[in-house]
Amino acid sequence: MSEQTKIVLLSLLLVSLLLSSLINFYESAQTKQNILNFNHTSNTLHTQNSLIHQQINKEIQEEDYSVFYQLINILIAFFSFFMLLGFLIVFFKTFRDKNKILQLQEENEQKNRELLEHLQLLNEYKKALDESSIVSKTDLNGIITYVNEKFCSVSGYSSVELIGKSHNIIRHEDVPKEVFKELWETIKNKEIFHAIIKNKKKNGDFYYVDSTVMPILNTNAEIIEYFAVRHDVTALIKAKEDALGAEKTKSAFLATMSHELRTPLNAVIGFSQILLSRTDFPQEAMASYIHKINISGKHLLNIVNNVLDFSKIESQKLDINKEKISLDTLVDEALLLVETDVKSKKIEMKIENFGTISIFADKQLLKQVFVNILSNAIKFTPQNKKIAIAYKEQEQYQVISICDEGVGLSSEQIKTIFQAFAQVREHQNEAIKGTGLGLAISNKIIELHQGKIVVESAIDHGSCFNIYLPKSKD
Repeated sequence: MSEQTKIVLLSLLLVSLLLSSLINFYESAQTKQNILNFNHTSNTLHTQNSLIHQQINKEIQEEDYSVFYQLINILIAFFSFFMLLGFLIVFFKTFRDKNKILQLQEENEQKNRELLEHLQLLNEYKKALDESSIVSKTDLNGIITYVNEKFCSVSGYSSVELIGKSHNIIRHEDVPKEVFKELWETIKNKEIFHAIIKNKKKNGDFYYVDSTVMPILNTNAEIIEYFAVRHDVTALIKAKEDALGAEKTKSAFLATMSHELRTPLNAVIGFSQILLSRTDFPQEAMASYIHKINISGKHLLNIVNNVLDFSKIESQKLDINKEKISLDTLVDEALLLVETDVKSKKIEMKIENFGTISIFADKQLLKQVFVNILSNAIKFTPQNKKIAIAYKEQEQYQVISICDEGVGLSSEQIKTIFQAFAQVREHQNEAIKGTGLGLAISNKIIELHQGKIVVESAIDHGSCFNIYLPKSKD
C-alpha cells in the first residue's frame, strides 16, 4: 500500500469520527426536544410551560448552532490539515523520487559515456591492429569466418574467396605437417600457439608470418572459435638471409682476395729473386722473367684498383666527369688493354664500324667498364670462339652490346651477377679465378651515368651485356 493511499484512508477515518460525533450531538438534542414536548393540563402551568419552553428552546437552539458550527470548523480544519499533510508528503516524495530519477539518469549517462569511450578505444585498437596485423578467425574445424583487409592484401585473395574456406588455402608445401599438428594440439588444449610460418599467396609466391593463434572461450570455458594474429616478416627473414649470404660471400671474397694478391706477389718476388741470384742470365731468359714480373705487377695493380674503386663507389666519393667522346676511339683503347689475353686464347673479335658515333660520358670510367666486361667475356669464352661489340640507338638510350660465346649464365646467376661479392662463387671452370668486383664496379659506374646494364644469357649459349647510356641533350 502506497503512502498516498494510507493518508487518504486516515483522512476518511477522521472524517467518519467527526460525523459520528455530529450524529451523537443531534441525538442528544432530539432527547432534549422530547422533554420539552411534555404537555400539562393546567392552563397556568401550560402558559408557564410555554414560556419556559420558548426560553429553553431558544437556548438549546443557540447551543446547537454553536456546537454544530464548532464541529464543522473542526472538521474543516482537520480535513484541511490532513489534506495539506498529504500534499506535503506527496510533494516531498515526488521531489525525492524526481531527484532519485535524475540521479539514476545521470549515472546512466555517465555509464553510457564510459561505454562509448570504451567502444571508441576498442575501435582504435581494432583499427591499429587491422593496419599493422593480419587478422583472421576460424570455427572449430579451421574454416575461415573472418579476415581483415591486411590478410587480403598480403595473401592476394579477396574476403569472398577466403571466408568459408579452410585455412589450408594459404598453406605452403614447404612447411612440415608436424608444425600444423603441434598447432592444433596446442590450441585445442586452450593454449596459445606461436611460430614463424611460411605461407603461400594466390599467385604462388611465398611470404613469412609471425603467427599467434589462440582459442576463444565462452562463459563456460568452452572453445567457440579460434583467433589468429599474424605479422608479415618476409622482409625481415629476407634481410637475415641476405646478411648471412653477404657474410658468406664476403668470407669467400676475402679468401679469394688473399689468393689473388698472393699469386702475383709471389711471382714478382720469385722472379726478382732469380734475377738477383745470378748476373750471367742469357738475355732471352732475363727478358722472359722481367715480362712475367711486369704482368704480375699489372695484375696486382688491377686488383688494388678494383678494390679502391669499389670503396670509392660505396662511399659515394667517385667523381663523374662527362665529356663528348668517340665511341670508336674508346673501344680501340679498351681492346689494346685486353689484346694479349685475346691473342693467347685465339679469340676472334668482331667489331662493328662505329664511324663518327660519339657518346657523352666519363671517358676513363667508361673505358674501365668496357675492359671489365671484355675481360670477363675473355675469361669465360673458350679458345677459337668469338666476341662481338655492336651499337644501336633507342628513343632515349645509346646501347653498346658486348656478346661472347662463353659458358653462359643461369637466370639465378643473372639476378645476382652485379651484387657486391656475388661473383665470388665456384664456376664450372675451376681454373677461372678473379676478385669478382669487376662487374659490380661496372654496374655502379653505369648507374652513376643514369644508365643500366641488361644481361641476356643462357647456359652454354654465351652472354650478351647491353650497356644503356642516356642520349646527350645537346
